[in-house]
Amino acid sequence: MTNFTGIVMKSNTIPEGHPLVFSRKILKEIVEHGKFINKPLFASPTLLHHTNKARKYRVGYITDCWLDKRGNLHDFGELTTELPRSTGEPLGLSLDSILYDLTDRHMKTAAMLGKQMRVDSLYVQGVTLVYQRVAAFQCSNFFVLR
Repeated sequence: MTNFTGIVMKSNTIPEGHPLVFSRKILKEIVEHGKFINKPLFASPTLLHHTNKARKYRVGYITDCWLDKRGNLHDFGELTTELPRSTGEPLGLSLDSILYDLTDRHMKTAAMLGKQMRVDSLYVQGVTLVYQRVAAFQCSNFFVLR
């Protein structure tokens, strides 16, 4: 098996294109309660967007995660299939989740007013492999360990 590692997000940082802030508290809860463990790693053929989470887009799964002192959420896992061909650009990870406490209406209102919404509760569905320039967090990265 081939392993991978990468940074998904950073706490208390606003992701590009989203009026959200993920607190250190919620990321710590994800790590302590093992909400990432055995969740899938998805990848679309173009690596330019999220998938519909169908089984055919699963390329691996997460076996461990941790939060470093700077607030970066790291993932570690195993690849189960070949990755889609990339152009050589750096790769990153993007979170797939359901936000419990924020509706689309909340998000649109926040974006319209230029405000940020704090995420206090979410359900982790997995992580999607994308090009680093597409990922919401600039700190996002992805490395295959051979």
